[in-house]
Amino acid sequence: MKDNEAGLATELLRIVNATKRAQFRFGSGCFMIDRESYEVGPEAIDSYRRFPWRLLMHSGAEEHFSLSAVGTMVSRSVARLVDGQATVETAEAELHGILQTLSVPPPEQTVLRELTGIELPPRTTPLALAGGKVARFTKRDRSRLLRQYREYARSVITKPQLRRSVADAMAPDLNDFVGKTVLWSTHAAEPIRAEELSLGMAHRVCTLLRYGCMSLRSDGNEMAIGIGSVQSTHCLIIPEEGFIQSSWARTGKSRSWTIKPPDRAGMRKAGVFVLSALYEESESGRGLPGGSFHSVLLQVLHWADVSLDQPDNSSRILALTVALETLFSYGASPVRSAVAEGTAMVISRNVAERKHISARIKKLYDKRSDVAHGRAVETLSLSDVREMENCVRLTIRVLCHHMDEFDSLDSFSEALATARLSGRLFRAR
Repeated sequence: MKDNEAGLATELLRIVNATKRAQFRFGSGCFMIDRESYEVGPEAIDSYRRFPWRLLMHSGAEEHFSLSAVGTMVSRSVARLVDGQATVETAEAELHGILQTLSVPPPEQTVLRELTGIELPPRTTPLALAGGKVARFTKRDRSRLLRQYREYARSVITKPQLRRSVADAMAPDLNDFVGKTVLWSTHAAEPIRAEELSLGMAHRVCTLLRYGCMSLRSDGNEMAIGIGSVQSTHCLIIPEEGFIQSSWARTGKSRSWTIKPPDRAGMRKAGVFVLSALYEESESGRGLPGGSFHSVLLQVLHWADVSLDQPDNSSRILALTVALETLFSYGASPVRSAVAEGTAMVISRNVAERKHISARIKKLYDKRSDVAHGRAVETLSLSDVREMENCVRLTIRVLCHHMDEFDSLDSFSEALATARLSGRLFRAR
């Protein structure tokens, strides 16, 4: 082993010897691995903080690995050495393993990928969410989850005062979520190596996730979606059952995940992977022309996503109608009829269904107009929102599978005008 690497191994061993088990107090020298708590002694905290950066500089892998990802590798190595035999030889072996991992650039992770009956290789394990659903986080949820987390702390931490500090430390995070729309999940894992995404791409990945939840929620299905991990973004994983953990506490939990065939089929049917490809195209440097039909579809998806974060039914209806207006109001008058007939023409399969959907959209649109002008807001119900949401979701789904039939919003509008006479919009459906 080279002299500088021998020095790194010696430093790692010093950190290990200064690390004590079961003294967990939420601080910069504390970490948790596989439900076990560790605290680095005060004499080595500075070394522990700097060590991941030194490894990055030594390996020259700073272009491919984030500092937090390397920090996770170090924490896991420290935990293994604390729990096993901490010798010069074992420290050198752990260091060699980390440097070996850093020597191979990770595959590029961009947006959602369709995975067909697969297990992801351990080195490319993405952040995985299962059992996802979109819902508003309430004060009652906060109280329930705090109680749930205290029970978890009681099961893994022996000292009463440490249990309280662990549970109390979760309260500020939960307070931040009250009143916001969150993605609930039953499982989560963050890999130790993954491409760090830009904030813009991270937002788009979340948009696709939430649309996937919106699409599968009505069927009552669970879902499993793989995405590239965003190491620099702190998130709180809130499962429906079991205990909760913040992402930094479970970083590095590595395993293979599969997407269930029914979930994959539902996502494909909803157009999630088609939209993901459009996002990827827009990020690739080629871009999407501003007036292209593909770019319009992404705008519709944007407004569907915006609707999920609105605080009340009236605001959600407004966002959902804007999504439909993006497609159907172009060059049309009156807008109400154009939106109702256009939506019905896209998602209906026969004349009777078309008439029924058109009538329902007009009624919902009237309620939307009342909201926009401050009239009769109390008449809007959650079922109205769900009905409008369903129309938007079906519109996106159908158009994702026919988007190559239209070059631009102009050509789509012309096809709609022709279809009002012929009764047929798509070449095949």
